[in-house]
Amino acid sequence: MDNKIILLTNRGIRENRTGVTLFKNKMTNFTHRLRCASVEAGSNYKGFKLALEDEGNEQDFIIESITSGNNNPWVFFIHGNNQTLEKNLKKCFKLKELYNVNVLAFSWPSVHHGKIRGFLNYIPRQPNIGMYATRKLRGKLKQYGKALINAQLSAPDLVNALEITSTAFSGVTNKLTFISHSLGNYVVELSNH
Repeated sequence: MDNKIILLTNRGIRENRTGVTLFKNKMTNFTHRLRCASVEAGSNYKGFKLALEDEGNEQDFIIESITSGNNNPWVFFIHGNNQTLEKNLKKCFKLKELYNVNVLAFSWPSVHHGKIRGFLNYIPRQPNIGMYATRKLRGKLKQYGKALINAQLSAPDLVNALEITSTAFSGVTNKLTFISHSLGNYVVELSNH
């Protein structure tokens, strides 16, 4: 049986989508902030299929996924700064392939722009390279500041995700490993307070 990837996220939702655009690059506005989706490889080289679980069914879905799957270990993964959902899913698939594990990923909005705005920022608008470099640095600092705010807002959602995961893994024999990267560590630190 193939390893699984499950996404727990507090990103906004576009209900009528099934790919990486199902979730937004910004925080959800709904009161039920934590949502869950199963993830599979799509038909093209970078496509993904996401199936959104019913609101409030996150715990049952994760328990069902653990008990009906293989006996391979699971990794709870939290990404770092400047990660779109697509970048995050690529890392999840890499973990799955390299280490033969199932992945349970907590994905939070750590980037505030999409592909088009990010691409447009690479076009030099100033004739002076120093001015261009200064604009790029200011853009990075602004993005990081917004990511810090989202990290702070995501800490309670991570606590909920960890509680769901802890309950789901009680009584099963599958091994669970925890990995956090970069600014994801800050979300973990904030969730301990």
